[in-house]
Amino acid sequence: MLPIGRMTVDTNAYLARYDRRAIALKTPEFRLQAHFFRNPNRIFTRASLIGVLGKGSEVHAERTVDTWMSRLRRSLQRQGVPLLPRTVRSAGYILDTR
Repeated sequence: MLPIGRMTVDTNAYLARYDRRAIALKTPEFRLQAHFFRNPNRIFTRASLIGVLGKGSEVHAERTVDTWMSRLRRSLQRQGVPLLPRTVRSAGYILDTR
């Protein structure tokens, strides 16, 4: 169980919760969220996040990560979660917890 603030990510159960409410996330969204929860306050490049998505060498366009990050943010926002990964221009993505 990975807690940050009022949100938890349970990697064993593939379940994210905010204020004890289950958050519906697709598998790639969950993988990204779990990765950020394991490594808060660190910047990750698009290239490094491709592996997190489970795509490996089959993905040639790093912009695929942008699409999944957008979907993750939208899913979290729709369910009232304020803690969102943000874009670091020319660097990648980070989940700020400070």
